[in-house]
Amino acid sequence: MLGWTVAFWVMGNIPTILSAAVTSSQAATAIGGIAMLFLFVIAVVVLPRLVILLPAISVDAPAVSVGSVLADARGHFWFIVKAHLAVVLPFVLIFALVAVLAWLAGGSGVFSGSGSAAAVAVNAIFSSLGLLAVISLMIVQARLFMRIGDRVKRDAESAGE
Repeated sequence: MLGWTVAFWVMGNIPTILSAAVTSSQAATAIGGIAMLFLFVIAVVVLPRLVILLPAISVDAPAVSVGSVLADARGHFWFIVKAHLAVVLPFVLIFALVAVLAWLAGGSGVFSGSGSAAAVAVNAIFSSLGLLAVISLMIVQARLFMRIGDRVKRDAESAGE
């Protein structure tokens, strides 16, 4: 489990690490752009197919492997993407609405001031909404596992067939 956690952390932080590691030049910008494109392709193509892996590991499903997860997700790509978009889009709209309201209420200083009460309130709201979004996405992944995780949920003796 630690390996997957480290892999997801690296995938999420590579753009920041790359931008801090290279000097400012056209070659570095091109390499950074290619790396971002590569990571975007991986995120769009591979990660939706692996979405039921972590729920399967968490319930200790008998036939958990990357191959069985990929086999279960085959043919369900758009179903998985639509399920996630149905959860993410309302949160994106709520985030945008809160940001606009905070900006209108306190001006642009709300986002730049680190100690003001308005900045603390906006950060608390964003953090709470982010937590709700992550919990909602975890629920979607668990429901997707229940719906499409046939091979992963097989018992141990039929997994060897």
